[in-house]
Amino acid sequence: MTHPVLSHPVLTHIGPMALLADSQLLFGGEKGGPLSQWVMDQMSARYAGDVSSASGISKKAVYIGAANGNAIEFYQMATDVCRQWGVDSVVHVENVKQLVDLSVENIAVMILAGGDVALGWNFLSQPSVRNWLNHYTQTNGLIVGISAGAIHLASTFSKGCGSRVCFLEYCTVNIAAHEEQERWPSVRSWQQSTNDEQLLFIGLPFGGGVLIEPNAVMFEGARAIGKGYEVFEKHTTII
Repeated sequence: MTHPVLSHPVLTHIGPMALLADSQLLFGGEKGGPLSQWVMDQMSARYAGDVSSASGISKKAVYIGAANGNAIEFYQMATDVCRQWGVDSVVHVENVKQLVDLSVENIAVMILAGGDVALGWNFLSQPSVRNWLNHYTQTNGLIVGISAGAIHLASTFSKGCGSRVCFLEYCTVNIAAHEEQERWPSVRSWQQSTNDEQLLFIGLPFGGGVLIEPNAVMFEGARAIGKGYEVFEKHTTII
C-alpha cells in the first residue's frame, strides 16, 4: 500500500513513537526484529555523547498500565520486553507521584499499555502526568503505545458520541486498533460524520504498527512494521 504524506504539526522536539495494534511485535523474532532494532537505535541516538551513559549510570524504562488496571502479568511482560532492549530496570507507574518524581533524562523508553481507552485516559489526562509526558517527548524520549496506548498518543472517533475524542495528539491523526474484522466501525462512523474535520484515519490491524521518527514535521517519515497500517480518507468507501 502507498501511504500518503500526512500533515503533522507537532510540539517542539517530539520524540520517536511506535504505535502498535497489539503486543505481537514486541518479542523480537522474525516479525518483531525490525521493531526491536528500531527501538535500540532510537535509544542509542538519544544518549549519543551522554556522559552519564558512558559512565555506566543505568537507564530505566517506564511502564504505565492504567488502561489494563495495572495487571501485574502485563507489567511482567513489559519487563521481559525491555530486557531484550538492554533495559533491566522497569518502573511500574501506578500513581502520579511515582511518575513526576522520575527524571525524564533517565528514562530510555516508555510503554503505554493496551486495555480500556477511557480507563487509561483517566490517568494520562491528569495535568501533572501530561506535563511530564510533554517534557519527556520534548527531550527526544521514546514512547511505545500498544492498542489503547497507541490511541492515547493520538486521537480517535467515538461511535457513541459521534465526535472526535482527542488524547495526547503527539500523532495528529485519528487512530483505530484491530477493528479490521468488523470492517473498521470507528472509521465508518467518522466518514459518515460532519463533526470531525480531521482528514485522515489510520487503522492498525492485528500484528500491525507504525514507527514515527523524532522531530517529524510530516508523517512522511512513518514506517510500517509487521502487517503495517491502513490509511482512510473521508471520501473513500470501506468494502
